[in-house]
Amino acid sequence: MIALAALLALAAQPAGGWTWSLYDNPNQVALALEIPDTDRLEAVFQCAPRSGEVKLTLYKLTGEGGTAELSSEAATTTAPLADRKDLLVVTLPVGDPVFLSLVRSGKLAVKSASGTAAVTPPTDKLQQLARRCGS
Repeated sequence: MIALAALLALAAQPAGGWTWSLYDNPNQVALALEIPDTDRLEAVFQCAPRSGEVKLTLYKLTGEGGTAELSSEAATTTAPLADRKDLLVVTLPVGDPVFLSLVRSGKLAVKSASGTAAVTPPTDKLQQLARRCGS
């Protein structure tokens, strides 16, 4: 039974040294898909505690086009992008149906003019982030 749980946990981890890390301090909470001890990042969810909103940064897409479509399960929203040409930055309220669905399912699809991305953070860490970011 323990071996099966360990195997399932390993299967949920991204390949190639990539891992989801949760950073929580008094001024900022962040959940990052990274290779630890390097400057390599793919995705970061972050917020100021109790701010009521979460910022998502994706390093493989850009802010071209001005908006992105985000979907998780049956929930979909179109959100404005920060004016960045080097990466994609979008902010969602913690009460947005897409964010709530993401916290439950651990699955988010992002589509913008620069491409698409699937983001699959672990739900336990997402729940911790959501609790800290909520107002």
